[in-house]
Amino acid sequence: MRSGYMADYGGNKMKILTLKVMGENETHEVLIDDEDYDKIKDSKWNLHKHKKDKSFYAVSGKYLGNYKSTTIRLHRLIMNCPKNKQVDHINGNTLDNRKSNLRIVTAWQQKQNVFNRKSKSGLRGIYRMKCGWKVRIAKGGKYIFDKTVYSKKEAVALATKMRKELLPFSNEERAK
Repeated sequence: MRSGYMADYGGNKMKILTLKVMGENETHEVLIDDEDYDKIKDSKWNLHKHKKDKSFYAVSGKYLGNYKSTTIRLHRLIMNCPKNKQVDHINGNTLDNRKSNLRIVTAWQQKQNVFNRKSKSGLRGIYRMKCGWKVRIAKGGKYIFDKTVYSKKEAVALATKMRKELLPFSNEERAK
């Protein structure tokens, strides 16, 4: 880790850390609040590339003794997250670990802020049908909203409205 350098973004002081991707000759910048730097400065941090979605997470190892170790994730450390909860990166950027971009959520709430980039329509919860466009919203593995409309524009508006209503942790700006 290159020592963090200070930046001022809209009156908020933050540190920018340059971390190396484990096993690769690649680096990326990680954002943290200035007040959190003391928590992390004594550990060796790297970036772990998530296999599924190719996002990066800042991680450090901690030796527990007796040949045991554990992985510490930067976003969980910053938020002091309990084991039964998850930390959501609100804007979807896993390198942005400022507290204003992090929130502690349940697994179900976390899933609301995931955008499926493999969708054939390119739009979350919207599918092309022979007779129009289907809007589907799932909660807990079950569809809680299912409606077919005639135009893509109408489907986008309906999906956005219903996600805001039914899925309060959904980030509609990322879904577009």
